[in-house]
Amino acid sequence: MQEAVHPEPSPQRAMPPDADPPASTSPDSVLPSGAPETGEVLVRTDVVLTMEEVADVLRLSIGYVRKMALFDETFRTVKIGRRRLMRREALDAWLEQREVDTCGEPFEGW
Repeated sequence: MQEAVHPEPSPQRAMPPDADPPASTSPDSVLPSGAPETGEVLVRTDVVLTMEEVADVLRLSIGYVRKMALFDETFRTVKIGRRRLMRREALDAWLEQREVDTCGEPFEGW
C-alpha cells in the first residue's frame, strides 16, 4: 500500500517590519475603534444575514420570518438564487419602524 503524498503548503511571504500593510479596497473591511493598528484587516461578517440569523436576532421561528419576508412589504429582503438575505441595516430600520412605547403609540424618543 502506497502512502498518500501531500504537497507541502507554500510559505507565506513575510512583510518587512517597516513596510506599510496593503490597503484594502473592500468596502466591508473595517478596523474597529479601540483595536490595535497591527495592519490586520478585519472583515465584517454581519452585513448580510440569512433568514435563520434574522430569526435568531428576532427570537422568532424561521417559518414566521420566511412568511414575513414573503408577505410584509416593509420587511425588506434580497433574493439571491434560492437564498433570501437581509441587510443588517434594513433589519435595524425595520425594528425602529415597529418600535412603540408601552401605550401602543409610536415611540417619539426621550
